[in-house]
Amino acid sequence: MLLLIMISLETTNKLPKNLYYCSLFKLTTVMFLISLFGGMASNAILATFLALMIVIGGPIFLCVAISYKYISFIVDKTKIVINSGIIFKKSIAIPFDRVQNVDCNKGPILGLFGLSKINIWTASPNQISIQGKSSSSNPDGILIIPIDDAKWLQSFILNKGIN
Repeated sequence: MLLLIMISLETTNKLPKNLYYCSLFKLTTVMFLISLFGGMASNAILATFLALMIVIGGPIFLCVAISYKYISFIVDKTKIVINSGIIFKKSIAIPFDRVQNVDCNKGPILGLFGLSKINIWTASPNQISIQGKSSSSNPDGILIIPIDDAKWLQSFILNKGIN
């Protein structure tokens, strides 16, 4: 199966606009559920929902929207570079020859907005965090991009930039 190049190589790529709508949908759903349970005691579900959206939801969405604006990535033939941060800038370069695995996940909400989460795993010890008796692992790179772009990027990275 031949996949066409979906992501511009050696160009700064931004996260899709659908991600803003997806985040707003998730936030609104959570705030509605909280107001549903909190407002039942006083029979003021709508008032509780509106208050939560203005006082808590608005600032949270504003922070999320601003942070998404400052995330970008660049793909070339040998690596992917993910840049993020507003005040404290962070840049991570992941060479394709160090990549162990690339996962594409889309849940029902991401799928509703045509998005997919792509996790890029390497053999880096930085991925593992140990706290007490439990441990967890986090991928070196995470992006949320359109489904077709995620499939193309997964194939491009796993084929070491040869597509």
